[in-house]
Amino acid sequence: MLNYLENSKGFITILLISERCLKMVKQYMLKTSSSYLKAWIKQNNEVVITLLIILILVVSVSLRFFGLDIQSLWRDELSTYDLSSYNTFKEVIINTINRDVNPPAYYVIIFFVIKIFGSSEVMLRLPSAISGVLAVFGIFLVGRSLYSAKEGLTSAALMAVSWTPIYYSQEARSYMIMIFAIIFATYYWLKILSLLNLEQKIPLKLYVFYILFAVLSCYLHYFGLFFIVFQGILSVILFLRKYHIRNVILIYLVITFAYLPWFPTLVSKFLNNQGSNSWIPFPTSDVIWGFVKFVFAPSSLVTIIICVLILVYLVHRVFSLGFKYGSATDIYHDKLNKLPISADLLLVLWLAVPVIVIYLVSLMGIKLFLARYLIIVLPAAYLLLSRSIFNFPLHIKTIKVLFAVLLVLFLLFNLVCSWGYYLPRQKEPFRETALFINQNDINNSFILSNVGPKIGFDYYFSKLGSLHKVDLELWGSENPEMVINKFITENNASYIWYISQRYSWDDTGIKKYLEKSFLLVRKENIFSNDTMGFEIYLYSIPKTEVDP
Repeated sequence: MLNYLENSKGFITILLISERCLKMVKQYMLKTSSSYLKAWIKQNNEVVITLLIILILVVSVSLRFFGLDIQSLWRDELSTYDLSSYNTFKEVIINTINRDVNPPAYYVIIFFVIKIFGSSEVMLRLPSAISGVLAVFGIFLVGRSLYSAKEGLTSAALMAVSWTPIYYSQEARSYMIMIFAIIFATYYWLKILSLLNLEQKIPLKLYVFYILFAVLSCYLHYFGLFFIVFQGILSVILFLRKYHIRNVILIYLVITFAYLPWFPTLVSKFLNNQGSNSWIPFPTSDVIWGFVKFVFAPSSLVTIIICVLILVYLVHRVFSLGFKYGSATDIYHDKLNKLPISADLLLVLWLAVPVIVIYLVSLMGIKLFLARYLIIVLPAAYLLLSRSIFNFPLHIKTIKVLFAVLLVLFLLFNLVCSWGYYLPRQKEPFRETALFINQNDINNSFILSNVGPKIGFDYYFSKLGSLHKVDLELWGSENPEMVINKFITENNASYIWYISQRYSWDDTGIKKYLEKSFLLVRKENIFSNDTMGFEIYLYSIPKTEVDP
């Protein structure tokens, strides 16, 4: 028995020693593998960066190209098709001048897309999707140029998975192409500023690329023009008392010369279209908060966390520099990138100046404060957020990296799951309405609508192979009852389809007239969400209404 106990104690002792040895080996292996991994990443830094940006771009492509045709085209996209589907390039330019307020570059791009690839929903939105992917890569280049690869990768990841850049990457409008253009214009602009500040020779290609992207930005949208003017004014201020001011002036003279053909049209439209933006809401505090959420996330809580993060970083930066150098003068310079201005200050100006200027202009009566117009500040917001994450006053790098990863994953998860981005209810249901009427076709009927533009339903009727079209567009009609009666008399129609929009101009009078004069056969509501959609009415026409 004693021998047994002694043997058991010896066995237990051996087990305890073995367990301790295993723990020591495990700790050593973990430490060694961790050290090896860090050493490998350090030695292969460019490989890791390349793999990560490829992964981000793959995610970006997936999110932008998936479901390009899930949403129906809405009225602004249908206006794009309408203005771009002429037979010749010249007609596109002329009709853009006569019928639209925007510059012609985007409509010209879509004109060639239609000519080469057709006018399907996917093809009309494809340039925006491609531009969205290129913008993700471009913001990586800008972030790496301003700070480091960490900020570049994080800002690229944020742009890859955030709601707003994905939404406008899947819309047949100029906004995402404009973002792509101003990001690459900024990339080359920063290189030019750095070389000018160091008094080094600037390769001709940098001038050429910056001017090309700057001119493209100006011709895509007036807010693209606003952004390039902002860059020009800032450039002049930075080099006002320096020898290289002449280089700066020459750059913007070339851009101005390139924009001169459109300048008379710009002036004419500005003078003749004041008040045409009355549908834009007055910039109240709710509108401003809505814009902040538009920039970062639909979630109020996430947006608040992001704003606090950025503010804490900026305040800490100002105070730390002030105490360290005895003044805050270093805030205005960037020794790392040799820029004549701090990267942080540059991003703050990029983010704040357009918002403040447009807000003040809107207060004066020229209402321009619309979230999608101010989309030009998105890159600055994501770059500043990325910088704030990695330079937050917390000395644990792992937590910062983990927070960046979790934020990106949170935005991606909620985009697909909680926020329901890929559900077909984000835009006006022109396609669904045309499909309903086509499936419930009835002989000798005609269609009238108070929804502009007329091309909206006609586009989808054509795609469905239907002979239907909108026969009467009542939008803005002064005497719709007389117009309807005249059409019925001339065409001996038996039925009326009437399409009404919920938030359109008040058509109560038309509805009362139709209800009083004709027999309601059917009513259908086709709503995308709580604020947009169509009501469809089918009326039969008594024979007495068409008798002489």
